[in-house]
Amino acid sequence: MNIIASTLDWTGHLLGVAGLLISLWGFKRTRKHGYVLIGFALLVSIVISLVLPSVNRIRAHRYFEEHPAAAVDRELAEQILEAQQQAREDILIAHNKPTDLDGELTIKIRVPVYQLLLVLGLWLLVKNEKPNQRFHSIATPVNDPGKAQAAHSDA
Repeated sequence: MNIIASTLDWTGHLLGVAGLLISLWGFKRTRKHGYVLIGFALLVSIVISLVLPSVNRIRAHRYFEEHPAAAVDRELAEQILEAQQQAREDILIAHNKPTDLDGELTIKIRVPVYQLLLVLGLWLLVKNEKPNQRFHSIATPVNDPGKAQAAHSDA
């Protein structure tokens, strides 16, 4: 079950990468700069979601090294939390209620619906766009029957 939960945590990042690739494909295909803007926004969101937790941990560690009083306050807060949990268990025991989950496990599963809809919509937009003929190679077939017939008569 833990593998499924960790896989779902990474699904948002993978959808962001897929959206970035689709936006680059859309820009290459149509040369519309809106696809670059969407790709940049997806890139920023991916970088922030991957880098920011590590940066926050490093900042917190440095803060507690520089401010020992804050570390004491943190330890005091942990002791208060432990005392609250113990008091809760004592009250539950006094009222003959179970104090633990008896082996039950609760996992929050976050499905990245927003990212999924964004990437799906982006893919549908790019798929239905007509390629910009001006930026494609010379080998792209021409849809004008007169030019195609003239090309065959020259050969």
